[in-house]
Amino acid sequence: MEENLQQVVSEDCTQCDADDVVDHDDEETAGSGHNFVVENGWLFKLWAGKKVRLANFHLTVDSQKLRKDEGHVKGRMLDLTLHREWESHPITLSAEEFLSGRLKRKILEAAGPGAILYGSLKDLRIATQELSGVSIPETSVTTSIGFTEDGCYLSRNMLITPNGIIAHPAMEVDLSEGGFSQRIGLLHPDASILSRLGKHLLEDFLNLKGREVMYPLMGHIALAPFTSVTKDLFGKGKAALHLQGSSGGGKTFLGILAMNFFGDFDDRFVSWSSTANAIESEGWFFRDSLYFVDDYKARVAELHAVTRILQNHADGHGRARLRSNARISEPRYIRGLLLSTGEDFVSDVESITGRTILLRVEPEKNLQAGSRCWQNRSVYSMFLPGLIQMVLSKADWKQYCRQFVDEKIQALSSETLGFPTVSGSLRTGPLNWLGFELFLACLVCLGVIDDVKSVQMSVEYEEVARRHLQRQASEMQSESSVSVMFRILGQKLAAGTISISGLRGSASDRGKIVGVAKDSENLVQVYPDILLETLSSHFKAVGQKLPFTKNALRDALAQEGLIEKASTVAGPDRFGV
Repeated sequence: MEENLQQVVSEDCTQCDADDVVDHDDEETAGSGHNFVVENGWLFKLWAGKKVRLANFHLTVDSQKLRKDEGHVKGRMLDLTLHREWESHPITLSAEEFLSGRLKRKILEAAGPGAILYGSLKDLRIATQELSGVSIPETSVTTSIGFTEDGCYLSRNMLITPNGIIAHPAMEVDLSEGGFSQRIGLLHPDASILSRLGKHLLEDFLNLKGREVMYPLMGHIALAPFTSVTKDLFGKGKAALHLQGSSGGGKTFLGILAMNFFGDFDDRFVSWSSTANAIESEGWFFRDSLYFVDDYKARVAELHAVTRILQNHADGHGRARLRSNARISEPRYIRGLLLSTGEDFVSDVESITGRTILLRVEPEKNLQAGSRCWQNRSVYSMFLPGLIQMVLSKADWKQYCRQFVDEKIQALSSETLGFPTVSGSLRTGPLNWLGFELFLACLVCLGVIDDVKSVQMSVEYEEVARRHLQRQASEMQSESSVSVMFRILGQKLAAGTISISGLRGSASDRGKIVGVAKDSENLVQVYPDILLETLSSHFKAVGQKLPFTKNALRDALAQEGLIEKASTVAGPDRFGV
């Protein structure tokens, strides 16, 4: 038993933190053939014919759990019991913790300072293994929800198969390492509620805002459970969906309602003010689900961090990190489908704009529909299980999805000719359309709409998609070097990374000074080299080159009548503001 469990545990312990290093007394050699005995709850070690006091307690391993993720074993959890003469305490710890100095901490947390270890941790571990016997019950848990290797969809409380929905699956889902992810949980479909829920979504949810917002949002929600499958099917990056609009326009409200399709979230979601590592670590547990990150502000969120998050989300990989023990930790990224909100957004990074569906949310609100949606949000998570099962019940559903997306790419290709960046949206937009089409098919199955209405709404979606692509192409065509300059400077002024001395409403004591304001002349004296350095640093931070030269920018400013004195004259250029 000693050799076997030590071997199994050691295989799971591939990495330890600096504070996990075992105590020096563990280096003591226990020798072969040692035995341990328990008397009145005390643990003794038999050594050279004598009983040596080891601890005033003893431990036993009652059960063990293999922790799996996407079918791969990632670790082992041990359920122990600490026995004393008059009491017992449960202890749960990982195999890594069992083999490290954390074992002492766990004992102290469970039993308090009254639990005294007189010998070494090494002897305590060996004694625990010997006293536990050779047949320790073993079960498995998974830290990944979503599609399984056999083509079913696993949630915390159900397994959705092509033949139906199993209420209590054999595989337990453990999302305890996450935070908000512990709120994920789909409801079992109730036939008496589903048709009314479908009608409510059609009449109220889709009318919270205009169809330019609600149709793609509903498509994003319906597509989220199939995130891992669509990546395998199409080999293309995932598209994030960003709701942009003024404060108080209802963006967060839409995000909360969307998240309630996947569990009980309400005000439980992540903010862009969190660190990049925190956002990605939490998003790791939202596999094949919607993942909501709220309130993007350029002055708060670091551009390079946001760029990294969005690129990793699209590409399906994370950044490896070096731990304190010189080992590489497992890279984590957002495994779900990202839904974001904010007053503004990253707009000059091609790898992001081509993989983000940007929806501008109008401030007008449908208060009556919003009230009904809020009242019914608790049953929203009943809708998707039926939709997923409807899809899985069709043997050729993957072929249908592939054919649908290919056809829509062809249908929309004329809108992106000559705009390579917009072509990225051409790859991701049809996937969103697929999600909306699955939503319509589910409404047809529920008897909420007929085939004629479904076709009509699909045509309406196509109009929305074409307008979206046309707007993107128009913005790409119209944005000059001057508008790029003012947009970037505006963001950096708001963030406080640069400043202009004397500029009204500006925090002049923060950031690098790039110019001096002349209120009496309504002008700003700009230092050209510092200005170009600021712009170059911005594009370098997002992995791109400055798209124009100093002379090209000066000429563009002069052409628009925004520059008063050319740089050929000594002193800084003066740009009108």
